[in-house]
Amino acid sequence: MNKKKFTFDTSSILFLVFALVAVFVLIFEVNHYIPDQVVDLKKAADGETIGVLDSTYFNFPYYFSLKRPDSSWTIKLLSRDTVILFANYELPLLPQVTWLVEISHTMEEEVNALSQTGLVKWNRNVNSENLAINFLSEIIGMYEIKNKRAQILQRTTIPAHHILQGAYWVTLLPESQENKLNLWVLCVLPRRNLTYIILSKTSEKDYPVFSKSFERIVSHFEALSMLDRPVDFQF
Repeated sequence: MNKKKFTFDTSSILFLVFALVAVFVLIFEVNHYIPDQVVDLKKAADGETIGVLDSTYFNFPYYFSLKRPDSSWTIKLLSRDTVILFANYELPLLPQVTWLVEISHTMEEEVNALSQTGLVKWNRNVNSENLAINFLSEIIGMYEIKNKRAQILQRTTIPAHHILQGAYWVTLLPESQENKLNLWVLCVLPRRNLTYIILSKTSEKDYPVFSKSFERIVSHFEALSMLDRPVDFQF
């Protein structure tokens, strides 16, 4: 039996060499860029582990940062907690969120939109879509009253983020004196045994004005590199 000989011309060899070089360059750039981003931010933070730098909030203990949509929004620290207890899935979820930072917008000395970001820590795996559904059910149960029902404007949907995936929903709750910002958008973003929660609020009439800002807050949420931690690290 005659064996077929495979031959490569010069252009094919050059193309393969170029493709391999391109792959190695891409891998180097990806591995190089993400750590540098964290290093640069840490240098600018000048020893602070949690704080605000220009338009960016950073939290190194829990490896994330986020930006305000634009200069008309204000960033406020809510907590510097670095020790967070494990949550109990069988108990109400909202009271177990540790809220860390708030980004708010004010018009005529009154807050007309805000977004809070917090954490929930688990000792077991939790499905983010189911978690978002449970948050929705719990919140509707808290605010619905007789003859005043909540409207689900966007059912629980995935993904919520380009990297962390997760899930989100939009609901219009009954308006009250205590809940004037009654249109809520909640995003659930999982990372290892941690869940980031981003809860944004405004009024029904102002939602068309702030919907893009809420989207920018989520899209500008950065999960910082964890190359300084072992692969099996959990919070």
